[in-house]
Amino acid sequence: MVEPSGKKELTFYIFAWILGLIFTLVKGDFTNLVGSAFFELDFLTILIAYLFLAYGLAATGAFAFGQGLFIDLLSGGPNGLFAFLYLSVFGGIYLGSRVFELNHPKGQVLLVSSATLLKRFIFFAVVVLFSKEAVFSTNYMLTSLGSAVCTGLLAPVLFYLLNHLRRGFTKDDPGTSPGHLLGVFRAAALPRQTGQDRKTKKQQTGNYIENIRF
Repeated sequence: MVEPSGKKELTFYIFAWILGLIFTLVKGDFTNLVGSAFFELDFLTILIAYLFLAYGLAATGAFAFGQGLFIDLLSGGPNGLFAFLYLSVFGGIYLGSRVFELNHPKGQVLLVSSATLLKRFIFFAVVVLFSKEAVFSTNYMLTSLGSAVCTGLLAPVLFYLLNHLRRGFTKDDPGTSPGHLLGVFRAAALPRQTGQDRKTKKQQTGNYIENIRF
């Protein structure tokens, strides 16, 4: 049985999924509004980084893979391309978190920028495999750098907003704070301890102490 706090954290996790789907649907309109791919923002990469900080490996990996599959359904590219790309982003964030501190704004900027840049170059490498006519241009490099920088600079702002939203979902839960690694799925599998279980455990502890006395 999931505790009440787990239910509220799970609600926010589902909300993050919906938010990711909305970002994907409006991304094209936003790029057209800005008028340049140089300022293209990768909200999904920021969400993956935030969920990695808040929920850990399993939940974030599922999010990255699922959001990538959704983009694959909407795009006309090779099947599984974006699922692979966002799993690569997830892997980059996992490895980069050992170097950059995700709890600090500077670490958020550097890690999200690096993950965005990694996704752009992996995308180009995959395109080269399917098309011999693909050429690495200066324009692609500049737009990739611009997108990475803009997305990275936005990361601390979006982290701050997501923290406040998450507090709103879990404000009645003691001990819940931004950056807290909550095992939502693990909690569902843990059995609840009864009074008899606690009494038995206490007796076993007492017997163990008696046995080790000299």
